[in-house]
Amino acid sequence: MLSFPVMNILHIVVGFALCMFGSMMIRSSPRLSGFLLGGWVAAYIAYSTQNFSGIWVLIGPLGFFVLGGIIGMLLAAPLYMVIVVLSGTLLGAMIGFVIGFVVSHSGDSYRLLEGVFSIGSITSVQSIIMVITAVVFGLLSAAYQEFMTMLSTSYVGAALLGWGLVTWFGASTPLLRNVVFLFFAWAVVGILGTVYQYKNRD
Repeated sequence: MLSFPVMNILHIVVGFALCMFGSMMIRSSPRLSGFLLGGWVAAYIAYSTQNFSGIWVLIGPLGFFVLGGIIGMLLAAPLYMVIVVLSGTLLGAMIGFVIGFVVSHSGDSYRLLEGVFSIGSITSVQSIIMVITAVVFGLLSAAYQEFMTMLSTSYVGAALLGWGLVTWFGASTPLLRNVVFLFFAWAVVGILGTVYQYKNRD
């Protein structure tokens, strides 16, 4: 765990921005969305692969965030459609993961949700379903850009926001360890994000 929760803060900030403003940023300010997404990806990869210590625990992820953000900002405009399709593909993979887990396992609903949130090894059935749903949602995003971008950024952002909150406060907050609460909170926040983006669309 980081002595200063820089990655958790990045999860929360980027997740909130995607959930509430994702489609608007991608359409109206692609460079801003590219900066946030590219920065988060670079910071997460750096944090996951590098053994930062001391002051570098703070400086390292932030430095990679800025570097990745600049690269993402430069690529965002020419790769607009790629970002749109990838956002739908990611949502499809998330949904496929859940469906695949339910198909692969048996038990009561609580145990199913608990297993979904404690992501472990992915079964072959899950992998197949994830690929199928990812492709389907990617194609839907290409065909119905506006709505699918709202939907995908809302739910992906809600998942990222929840990830940041759980990893930061989960140890001291029992509610954030309740998988049923987490599932329904993710669903509700995703709906709220979709509705907000729809009402504030251009």
